[in-house]
Amino acid sequence: TDKSKDAQYTYTFAGWDKLIGTVTKDITYTATYKNTLNKYTVTFENEDGTVLTEKEVEYGKVPTYDGVKPTKAADKKYTYEFADWDKELVAVTGNVTYTATYTSKYIDYTVKFVAEGATISEKTYHYGDTVEKPAAPTKEGDAQYSYEFAGWDKEVTTVTGNVTYTAKFKETLNKYAVTWVVDGKESKETYEYGTTPSFKGSTDKSKDAQYTYTFAGWDK
Repeated sequence: TDKSKDAQYTYTFAGWDKLIGTVTKDITYTATYKNTLNKYTVTFENEDGTVLTEKEVEYGKVPTYDGVKPTKAADKKYTYEFADWDKELVAVTGNVTYTATYTSKYIDYTVKFVAEGATISEKTYHYGDTVEKPAAPTKEGDAQYSYEFAGWDKEVTTVTGNVTYTAKFKETLNKYAVTWVVDGKESKETYEYGTTPSFKGSTDKSKDAQYTYTFAGWDK
């Protein structure tokens, strides 16, 4: 009395169409069946194959998702927002799996170049982009030092995150000319800032008919 199930129903024998009694003539008994709607497994899974929810749904019904909103962790390049399932939710005709899909959005990273506490360049990049270096900055010298740009405090590489590059400067002691004047004759020597000059020549001055001269010091 078995009857094969089909996609829609499973059949259970429910008896004959008439009571079975004493045979008095030709008679036909026809089996009757109770039909039960088949149920199928509907699986909702995340992009990585993790099962979000699984339920049994009757044939012909459209499944609904009532779990938590699917999420996908950000990576270094993108954040992700749930977009939809990989196919339209339609009436069930068999076991089916729906997979979450996502839209991606670039993560913006800020790259700054700073010199002497002032920002000289600030731009937004994406992971893996090549950084555009600004023109070499300058630093104004003072009485003691002159300054020359010596590069950035770390290697400028492709973007991997927010980063600040700070200018480095090489300092050089300024040199100054000291002019010595003895009896109208000049001689010049160069000295670094902060050193004490000393005259290496002669401070003699020839006597004349009126005077004899003895060195008494410098004018300052």
